[in-house]
Amino acid sequence: MAKSRENTLICLLLDVKEAFDHVTLKQLIKILINLINWVKCFLQNRVIDLAFDDERQKSKEIITEISQDSSISLILFLIYIRYLFSKIRAKIENLQSLSYIDDVTLYVKGKNIDKNVKTLENAAKIAFTWAKKNAVQFDDSKSELIHFESHKTTLNQMIILFNNMIIKSKTCVRWLEVWLNRKLNFKVHVQTKIATVTRTLHSLFKLMNSE
Repeated sequence: MAKSRENTLICLLLDVKEAFDHVTLKQLIKILINLINWVKCFLQNRVIDLAFDDERQKSKEIITEISQDSSISLILFLIYIRYLFSKIRAKIENLQSLSYIDDVTLYVKGKNIDKNVKTLENAAKIAFTWAKKNAVQFDDSKSELIHFESHKTTLNQMIILFNNMIIKSKTCVRWLEVWLNRKLNFKVHVQTKIATVTRTLHSLFKLMNSE
């Protein structure tokens, strides 16, 4: 940005000498205590103002959990849920996980399909147990299952969750706005995006013609 504005950018690079050796326990604990107090204040001291037709009501205190509207809440949620994954991996070695905020993916690879399914069922049991103890709930209606494979025959093994919820295998799922099919060739994703763009163009053309 500085270059595009024909400005000169100057940097001073500093290196902390023996950084980790100079972190004192007393100062670190003091900082963490301040952080805990700040988080407590962030979660507790909340008020809401309602305004209608230029009239504003008196501020009212509200009690709620972390707000989804704050970027800070994302960090707090990640801290809160991080032990879920370490707990699962501690009991199931060959299981791996991906997550983005509240989108959690557990996956396992192997030639024995039935064994893979059983591994995921055990992992789900650990996840549901942890969730119950930590006031977390999984949305069963959004739970999905897919087999990524190169077999000519379609795999349809299902998974039974800890709460007896049956998750049947799908041919395509959407994760972080990306459509993934069994072959991972992204054909469905490309087709979906093309269809979206086409609808948008048609809408634009209608607006142009209406003028």
